[in-house]
Amino acid sequence: MEIPSLLTEKEEKSIQHQHQQGLKSQSSNQQNQDSSLILQLPTKKIDPLHVKIALSKLGITEQPIGSNWGKDVEEILAAVRIYFKAPWCGGFVGDVLMEGKAGPNALSGRAKAYAVKGYSYQLSDVLYGNYTPKSGDVRVKSRKGGGHVDIFVSWDRKKEEGYVIGGNVGDKVAIRKVTLKSMIADRTTHIVDIKGIYYY
Repeated sequence: MEIPSLLTEKEEKSIQHQHQQGLKSQSSNQQNQDSSLILQLPTKKIDPLHVKIALSKLGITEQPIGSNWGKDVEEILAAVRIYFKAPWCGGFVGDVLMEGKAGPNALSGRAKAYAVKGYSYQLSDVLYGNYTPKSGDVRVKSRKGGGHVDIFVSWDRKKEEGYVIGGNVGDKVAIRKVTLKSMIADRTTHIVDIKGIYYY
């Protein structure tokens, strides 16, 4: 599916360079696949600052792989006051929201903490048209042993699909395509309405 890029040519090259530097230890096939995805992302000028910050972190990878640690991961976890090896998807979201001055920000290592009361919509609200995810919103899902949290980069209401970016996805910061059907299947529980900075 051809998607117009959200980023300026300079931003695309910068993010692609950062991404490739962070993935030196991975296979060239994986690098090509991820880099290709970056260029497909539908980023518009109206995207909030925290989404661009999240995209700039593409390529951050655990060192060693599977350790929940490494210099960059350590800094991400420290943003939510965790100073030991731990799952870091919540840390990534908290760090990005804090840098981008967006909220509500649970600033927690727990994924489910980001389903902040008063700002959260259930997936059924998206299903029945009561809420439409937007760039910058947070997605919370339930899974064995806890949960997971990502940030929406985009959402196409007509096609019922979009892209999310998250930390601790295959031991790195990564982008994934999601659809309404896939979110039902993976037990997405909440979409959180995040207020971001748009003029910067």
